[in-house]
Amino acid sequence: MKTFCGIQVYRDRTNGKIWLSQASYIDKLVLKYPSPKPFSRPPSTPLPLEELLPSDELKNEANTHRYAQLIGSIGYVAGATRPDVAKAHSKLAEFLINPSQHHIDAAYQTIAYLDHTKNQALCYDASVSIDTAYIADQLEPDFFGATDASFADHRNTRKSSQGYIFFLFGGPIDWKATLQRCVTKSTTEAELVAASSAGTELIWWWRLFKDIRFDPDNEQLLYCDNKQTIRLLTEATPRLKTSLRHVDIHHHWLRQETQSNNINFSYVQSTCQPADGLTKLLPPQRHKNWVSLLHFQTFPKV
Repeated sequence: MKTFCGIQVYRDRTNGKIWLSQASYIDKLVLKYPSPKPFSRPPSTPLPLEELLPSDELKNEANTHRYAQLIGSIGYVAGATRPDVAKAHSKLAEFLINPSQHHIDAAYQTIAYLDHTKNQALCYDASVSIDTAYIADQLEPDFFGATDASFADHRNTRKSSQGYIFFLFGGPIDWKATLQRCVTKSTTEAELVAASSAGTELIWWWRLFKDIRFDPDNEQLLYCDNKQTIRLLTEATPRLKTSLRHVDIHHHWLRQETQSNNINFSYVQSTCQPADGLTKLLPPQRHKNWVSLLHFQTFPKV
């Protein structure tokens, strides 16, 4: 197989590796939506760091239609092979109803970033178990996940951003960047809600593995960069006091699954958190460091 739904595939059976890329799709995207304001140099991040806010201008139907096309095209790449633009797509999608020219320019920056990095490809390696510094000096498991949250970062609603990502044989296979549906009252509560979503997804993956008779041969592992959250889930006596019923339910369900060893949480530093860039827009150097944790490789020249 060479291509599938716009995704280029290259397989090295001898060394047990496979690469997935959407470089050709991105080329078509750039040709279809040329930027009206060419960039003097390629952007190093998918979005500018300045916060995007809702527009108070009158709705322009032509701009709204154009913007929807841009966001839909970016979304296909963000969900298929490019987790590094998942947060950007999630942010841009908030303004589909009435985008301003500022939002449209931001979408073009995301496309320019994709064009500049189009040769980055997901890579999966059957012999991936090697020492990795960002997982607390442990051997990298064949399958693991990471969860993160950014407390009350949405200015208009004070909701928190959350994200999770799962790796199999060294490469991302599942990721999500979204805004939480509820408002939480602390960082720990936001982390609990995010961890609950990731934990549900983790259990789903293990059920799938069981159905197809695949055994990753490691514990059901989630990495988290909030020690207080991990303590609440692993200590014998829970100490979370909250008046928010939904947070309390997430907390007790997570404790139940953690105490039953259906989910195992492990601490990882924020600078080494594979889900960090799914919850916040990062400055250039931090973004570059985070992308290195995603194990992208250059797509092989055939």
